[in-house]
Amino acid sequence: MAKLHRLLFIAERCPSLQLEALRMAMTFVMTTYNTSSYQAIHRKLTDAITRLVTSDKKIPGRLSSDIPVMGQRGWRINVRFSK
Repeated sequence: MAKLHRLLFIAERCPSLQLEALRMAMTFVMTTYNTSSYQAIHRKLTDAITRLVTSDKKIPGRLSSDIPVMGQRGWRINVRFSK
C-alpha cells in the first residue's frame, strides 16, 4: 500500500510525472482486490488524459490504450472472487 500512496503523492505534486505515476499506480492496484482505489485511480487517469487532449500541450506517449476499461473480464473475475 505504501507504493500506491507514494505514486498518488507524486501524481498530485508533480505535473510532469502525473501520467506516468498514475499509470504505475493503475498497474499496481490491478494486482490487488482494492476496487475503490482502482475506481479512484481510473477516474484520475481518465481526467488527466482528458485535460491533456483538450489542451494545446504535446501529448506524451500512448494515452487511451494505457487505461484498462472498467469492467474488463479480468477485473470482474477478481472482484467476484474477492467477495
